[in-house]
Amino acid sequence: TPGAASAAHSQNRTVDATDEEHLCQEAFQQITAVFEHAWIMKCSSGEARLFRWDKKLAPNGGHAIVSLAHPSFLRVVSKTHLPYHGFLVDSPIHRVFFSALGFSDLPGTVTAVPLKMKSQLWGFFVATGPESLSGLDNLSLVESTTQTLADAMSEYWQKAS
Repeated sequence: TPGAASAAHSQNRTVDATDEEHLCQEAFQQITAVFEHAWIMKCSSGEARLFRWDKKLAPNGGHAIVSLAHPSFLRVVSKTHLPYHGFLVDSPIHRVFFSALGFSDLPGTVTAVPLKMKSQLWGFFVATGPESLSGLDNLSLVESTTQTLADAMSEYWQKAS
């Protein structure tokens, strides 16, 4: 299974400066086999900022930041600590954010899963694609990949400290 393979692989990792990036790219590769794009947003000071992204995503500016004080799909996830999976409400916040990521229009399906470290919200793992990806099996894929990534990053940070 992907989780078992990733867990087995993580036991053989060595800690180095590029390992965090490698962990993220592994997760993105798994998700972009199904979704069009994937990225991680990191929460800090009431905002979610673009942290890492797949190689196909082309962010084009500094507005890839979302205030968690204003209505958005990320605010829903930050308040509930539950995934968001489905279509987006067309709003100026969503338009500016997705435009900053290089999108010409809002994606048909957005999946955002809380990325927790030590039971605290650290950020979000986000995947996007066409409306046809709105099934629960695709949500499960993003949830399991996010958990595997969170576990691997926690292990990496423990070894690095």
